[in-house]
Amino acid sequence: MIFVTVGTHEQGFDRLIKAIDEQVRDGEIVESVTMQIGYSTYKPRYCKFKQFMSYDEMRQYVKQADIVITHGGPASFIDVLNANKIPIVAPRLKEYGEHVNLDYS
Repeated sequence: MIFVTVGTHEQGFDRLIKAIDEQVRDGEIVESVTMQIGYSTYKPRYCKFKQFMSYDEMRQYVKQADIVITHGGPASFIDVLNANKIPIVAPRLKEYGEHVNLDYS
């Protein structure tokens, strides 16, 4: 099973959610996929999903998953590491409206 999580960041991550959903549609991913999509507006058609999950529910999915794909939020990928798994981390990019990068200059 593949678990995808984008955390609770206020901006969506449609690019990641849609890409995984399309790979399932096209048969490039054949494993079952469950997603936690947060504020993303794209609703998967080929994967199970919930907008938000409790912390305990997320931990269960991480524990059960063979593969965990996550955004770059520290809480998300550190929990995966703590479960002795290697996360696949997808960066949110400002150019797609997925994150607001702060300028400290």
